[in-house]
Amino acid sequence: MYIGTFSKILFPGLRLGWIVAPPELIERLEMAKDLADIHTSPILQAAVFHFCRQRLLDRHQVRVLRESGRRRNALLAALARRMPAGVTWTESQGGFSLLVSLPEGMDSLALLEQAVRRGVAFTSGNAFFVDGGGEHTLRLTFSAIPVGQIDEGIKRLAETIREAQRRPERARVIHPAVPLV
Repeated sequence: MYIGTFSKILFPGLRLGWIVAPPELIERLEMAKDLADIHTSPILQAAVFHFCRQRLLDRHQVRVLRESGRRRNALLAALARRMPAGVTWTESQGGFSLLVSLPEGMDSLALLEQAVRRGVAFTSGNAFFVDGGGEHTLRLTFSAIPVGQIDEGIKRLAETIREAQRRPERARVIHPAVPLV
């Protein structure tokens, strides 16, 4: 059985998925879907169905993958060019984001406040670690950022990190966040 979503390959607001399953499961899956979700627009479902049937999804995916690759490469190049020593990052081969590891002792939540003042934002790594770790990591998403803006954003983030390295008291959270359950 395969399950997927169109939200990542068409557009984020589209809450519509797909499933490939053995014929003997289809009726039960349809009943489960009807019980779980009676609000999906039939017009939207029909539009996506025809989009796929006409093979437009295949062409669209090629464009999305090409553009995502350009943005990812621009982000990696900007990180390599701008980040201070001690900052490392993943080089994801898929997805729409990278994880950045900050130097020891630097907290991504504290850094976020400073970064926002410079006009850049990221997601603290705390949100991605079940054990409550991740305070030294942050996630940078590149899917919605035009290539021409990536370098400037990374420049501002790197300046924020350098400032936090010069003033360590600004790189620590005074009141740690309460983990969400």
